[in-house]
Amino acid sequence: DTVVLPRGAGVRSATGSLPAYRLGLGAFRIVAGTTSGAEIAMMPAMVTVGVDLPVTTIDDLVASLKYFASDPELQRIRSAAPQARPHQWAELMRRTDPNPSTPENEAFLEYARRLRIAAADFREGTTPGWQTDRGGAFAALGEPDSRSDPQPADSTGIGRVITWDYRRHRLLLVFVDADGSG
Repeated sequence: DTVVLPRGAGVRSATGSLPAYRLGLGAFRIVAGTTSGAEIAMMPAMVTVGVDLPVTTIDDLVASLKYFASDPELQRIRSAAPQARPHQWAELMRRTDPNPSTPENEAFLEYARRLRIAAADFREGTTPGWQTDRGGAFAALGEPDSRSDPQPADSTGIGRVITWDYRRHRLLLVFVDADGSG
């Protein structure tokens, strides 16, 4: 928004406050200028959720949290008015924090780490890594206790089978590359 400073007041600096919910998530330019429109200064700004998540909108954020929070919790954030979303976010962070005596939410930091690994290791074409079968499993469950990834008999990769064993969950996941797409 625009703030007009009084003339002749000798103001050399000013401090302003801009609630993040008014901006949304993503990259922005904050510009200071004269009333005639001349730019005095420009500062790039980034609004994030506090960790490196690949999100630029509230919808991206809610989608990326699908393996971290319940559907009702995510719906509360999605349906909240923009000015209420920071409160809903803070409530989610409080409810999911395994150690409230520390300033960080260790569970969320671990989840964000798994999303970054999934994004880097399991991308398929234009599909983000955490949205693929293996990436989603990795984001939700973490590193498997063991993996089996034998090389296919032919160079096409058709029928390649990868297994992930999560002994701690008594779960065996089998991924099959039915069409050789990788």
